[in-house]
Amino acid sequence: MNEKWSLDALYTGLDSAKFKADWQELRELIAANRNLSDPATTVAAIKARLQVFSRLSVLANSLEGYLYLRTSADTSDIEAENLLEQIQTACNELKPAEVAFCRSIAAFTPWEDLITDPDLADLKYYLERKRAESKYLLSSEEEELAAGLNMAGGNAWSALFDQLTANLQMDFQGKKCTLADIRNYAYDSEASVREAAYRAELASYKEIAVPVSFALNSIKKQAKFMSRRRGFASPLDEAVFDSFMSRETLDALLGAIRERLPLFRRYLKAKAKYLGHSGALPWWDLFAPLGRTNHTYTLDEAKDLLVKAFNKLHPPIAELMRRAFDEAWIDFWPRPGKVGGAFCSNLPQIKQSRILTNFNGSFDAVDTLAHELGHAYHGYRIQNHLPLNWDYSMPVAETASTFNETHLTLMSLADTDDREEKLAILEGVLCNTCQTVVDIYSRFLFEEAVFDTCDRGRLTVEECCETMHKAQLEAYGEAIIPETLHPYMWACKGHYYSSYMGYYNFPYAFGALLAIGLYSRYQAEGAPFMPKYDQFLTMTTVASAEDTARSVGIDLTNQEFWLSGLDTFGTFVEQFEKLVWEIY
Repeated sequence: MNEKWSLDALYTGLDSAKFKADWQELRELIAANRNLSDPATTVAAIKARLQVFSRLSVLANSLEGYLYLRTSADTSDIEAENLLEQIQTACNELKPAEVAFCRSIAAFTPWEDLITDPDLADLKYYLERKRAESKYLLSSEEEELAAGLNMAGGNAWSALFDQLTANLQMDFQGKKCTLADIRNYAYDSEASVREAAYRAELASYKEIAVPVSFALNSIKKQAKFMSRRRGFASPLDEAVFDSFMSRETLDALLGAIRERLPLFRRYLKAKAKYLGHSGALPWWDLFAPLGRTNHTYTLDEAKDLLVKAFNKLHPPIAELMRRAFDEAWIDFWPRPGKVGGAFCSNLPQIKQSRILTNFNGSFDAVDTLAHELGHAYHGYRIQNHLPLNWDYSMPVAETASTFNETHLTLMSLADTDDREEKLAILEGVLCNTCQTVVDIYSRFLFEEAVFDTCDRGRLTVEECCETMHKAQLEAYGEAIIPETLHPYMWACKGHYYSSYMGYYNFPYAFGALLAIGLYSRYQAEGAPFMPKYDQFLTMTTVASAEDTARSVGIDLTNQEFWLSGLDTFGTFVEQFEKLVWEIY
């Protein structure tokens, strides 16, 4: 089994004939169409431009995707980084043409002639979205200017964040550690190691905190400025619009989370008791393993566990997992220069995906693989759509991944009667869900506060830390020792560092609780539900979040739906508390 991914299915290298040919074709298409500003007033003209933008999308996704993957695996790959910037700059030249085309769609009359044309049936939702997006467009010249300035603004600050965090190193236990390495010690079985690693992690941020704070401030100020100029009431309203969902849905979700925070605090207090703390838990023990956690998974064992577990659920998911391991879709291990965390990039143009993780052999690391492979399965379900229908919104993006996590943990829990093993599995599902609900809520509060205050001047490192402390205190309450909260969480989470994707936090909670709702229907209906699940995933790029959920009988605007998902974890908390009392 390859331990690093292969990108050869995209391109064999920067000097490959295919890379050069695609780059040349992209430049030629851009040159031929960048000044295309005359209105498209007939259905035939709309179709012709759709074909052009479709081909441009395929080329740009292939080239940018390849270069992004290369630089994520090796942030010192300056040649790839420079090429990525060149391609993004070239694509920005199309902004005036894209704006003009969007306006042509919005102004088309009669509208019914366009959306009822048989050749455009598969693009109906795309056309409706473009019509809605036209309300928030700037002039063609302003759009081009904004895109160009973003290259030296938000994108550059984001690249700086990646560079700083990927290459940050510290001494720990006699060896050099990356940020990803040191954060992995949070799962160590020794309490003294967890605490020492946490303190070493916090100390290391001082080396990069100032430039990272400048990146955060600059990105958020730019995002807020652009959001206002486009006519949105706030960056949050823009995030909701970009998520293909309604504010009513988000308010229902957040309201449910606030009501059920005490449930997860009960879990954290029980964990604190098990670990010998009086009352609250210190931050460095959030991920402390409980129960029987002696087993360290090899990659082969991780593959076998996942394939067997998901073959019972839905063979197509298991088959995709097997392919991912066997066909070098995954870059597994942490190393200097590789970005931290984990992600999946769908590559529908080659009907594959690529996954980056920082695997450490724990069950949680296997669970992370299941999560990312859920993204890959989502990509599999939409890969046969037209290229202009390949993008799904942030909230539904986390649904297939969390559905996978839900199945793995529930199946593992049901397969054992051993108290220590059951405790370990319950700890896994509750720890992950606590992150997805409670910590995500703290991140939402932090980002909301940064947006609210960034107009009044640059937030200093100390102010960023204080804002994060307040957000964590509101989310975790009395369950975490206040003095141990993580004030630098803003400096290690890449989700904050995007000028075009604000509030990349609530989608995780959305996905987790929607996944629970979907899984509940699987439990009620059994195998016959899974074709409906496949259709649900397929719909996510061609319908709103509400309409997609409605196809399987879910009303996302009803707070009771979100509360019912959260209440599912009440049973797990009760089981966890019972086991803690028995074992303690």
